[in-house]
Amino acid sequence: MQSVVRGFLARRMYKAARTQRTDSPWVGTPDAAISAFLESTGICEKDVVLDIGCGDGRVLLAALRERKARVIGVEREEERTAEARRILLSAAASLPDCPAPEVYCMDGTSEAVVPLLRAATCVFLFMLPRHLERIAPVREDACWI
Repeated sequence: MQSVVRGFLARRMYKAARTQRTDSPWVGTPDAAISAFLESTGICEKDVVLDIGCGDGRVLLAALRERKARVIGVEREEERTAEARRILLSAAASLPDCPAPEVYCMDGTSEAVVPLLRAATCVFLFMLPRHLERIAPVREDACWI
């Protein structure tokens, strides 16, 4: 069964969205939300965790370290993609028998996300509601709603 956990959006995300010039401010997922995600989904080493809008990869890092899950990140900003890839590859190198993490630089609305959604057993989304609406057609194509 595939699970979707939508993080609760903090007031600061809305404030950041109004004050920044970008339409998608980056706010790291709080540790409490990451812990709740891992506990509520029961992720294990057999799972494939996909984080759309992975930022610095902190959710994937927790799934990799704590649950030994295969992790896939999608981030549209090149700098954050490189940061997440560096952090996750470093962590994977120190864990025996750890699946290699994958981090892709692409927009979450890209058709290229569909095969990743189909491969995932668990999807994490922590984003503003308007961005969830933008990726809805991609989710429907992947048949996981």
